[in-house]
Amino acid sequence: MMATLPVHLRCGALFLFVLACSAHAEPRKVPVAEAGASRLSPVTGTLDLPACLNLALARNTDILKAQQEIKRLHGVIVEVRAEALPQASLTASIATEADELANGTFGAFGPRRQQSFWSAGVGITQLLYNGGAVGAAIDIARLSENNAFLQLDATIDATVFLIREAYYNVLVTRSLIDVREATVKLLEEELANQERRLNAGTVTRFNVLRAEVELANAKPPLIRARNLQRIALINLARLLAIDYSPEATNPPFRVVGNLDYQPSSFKLEDILGQAARRRPEIRLADQQIAIARRQLVIDRSGSLPRVSAFGGYDFISDRSKNNFDAANQGWRVGVQGQWDIFDGFRTAGKLEQTRAEITAAELDSEQTRRDVDAEVRQAYFAWVEARELILSQRKNVEQATEALRLANSRFDVGAATQLDVLQANVALTDARTNELEARFDYNLAIARLERVTSAPVLDRTRALVPSRADARPAPEPSLGLPAPSSRPAAVLKRR
Repeated sequence: MMATLPVHLRCGALFLFVLACSAHAEPRKVPVAEAGASRLSPVTGTLDLPACLNLALARNTDILKAQQEIKRLHGVIVEVRAEALPQASLTASIATEADELANGTFGAFGPRRQQSFWSAGVGITQLLYNGGAVGAAIDIARLSENNAFLQLDATIDATVFLIREAYYNVLVTRSLIDVREATVKLLEEELANQERRLNAGTVTRFNVLRAEVELANAKPPLIRARNLQRIALINLARLLAIDYSPEATNPPFRVVGNLDYQPSSFKLEDILGQAARRRPEIRLADQQIAIARRQLVIDRSGSLPRVSAFGGYDFISDRSKNNFDAANQGWRVGVQGQWDIFDGFRTAGKLEQTRAEITAAELDSEQTRRDVDAEVRQAYFAWVEARELILSQRKNVEQATEALRLANSRFDVGAATQLDVLQANVALTDARTNELEARFDYNLAIARLERVTSAPVLDRTRALVPSRADARPAPEPSLGLPAPSSRPAAVLKRR
């Protein structure tokens, strides 16, 4: 069928050709933030544990990266799903060639062909069958996105524990400074007392020297405690992604709170069951098996045919006419297929690899359950130890304080020696330190139990640790505790 292509269609063909060429041009440069500049707002003022956790959910680098991974995998789903949808394209070309090529040897004996020619058209293709590879690939992409949500959940659990550990470190080092300062103050009073007694002639120079040595020995632990406090603050600021000027000695915030003791009771079998139901690592391992099995479908499709339908409408210039606008036009439709009846055993090799990966994924799933079981047991017995320690130290500080008072009273009446007073002082310092460390260990053990069971295990932590209900199944009642609080907006929502 012969026809004349309108001028606007010819111009459109030229436009499409130029557009296709420009698609390969260098991409436009997008301005980026200056290196070293923070995208986060500064943080000042006081921070308690809930504030630290909320800041971590909004600012922690690991959590933000896990959220971006979810977005990336959602894009992968869109990309893979495109294989199952119709593919439409516009094509256009224009060219010119030498007269010798256009007409050849026999150009003098027949109609001469134009040196310039063009073509334009629209085409659509639709995949009909490829052995289930596209459907399996979409399933893998969706499973991978779900895995990203589970990984976000695991990242939140790990980050919450790290934040609580860093927060408790700040509190314990601050209290340790108070203990060391109290010790130094007592020894300074002891030195002043011995100097007065020396001036009164009731003691020898040896008593003063001993008091000076004890005071000097008490100062290094105080210096170390202050440095530990600075390090703890630096670590907390790092986890919260808080930047501050190089001139600043400490981060621009102040931590408030206390290492309180709240009695609790747990059963090992209860928290083992809770961890088995809720730990995202277990579900991640199980879904890796499902992904490997879907990959088996993709690999098997290599030995099956691939069929697709196509259609379109084309304009092709008629080179036998002197008119450049003269063109042939028409539609085309058809079905095409391909079947690799022998691929050199490539498909068989892929199937063997994937079957081995399925077995490995099943072994990983079993080992993950063992690892979770061991983590829960270790955390449980660490909590048992911490509880016993804190109960053993509850009265010790009071008794050590009373012992020091009695030692001073006995020394004043000559019934005790200076060594008795110094030893009582050391015992009081040890008692305060042990009691402080016991409270730290107990609170950290509670945080670790929460980490390994992937669920709050104390009423007070219910209000502190956000629920990840959108990345987990509905929480099951456990240990007789109320339901978790709603998840903050800082955490990416499941679509």
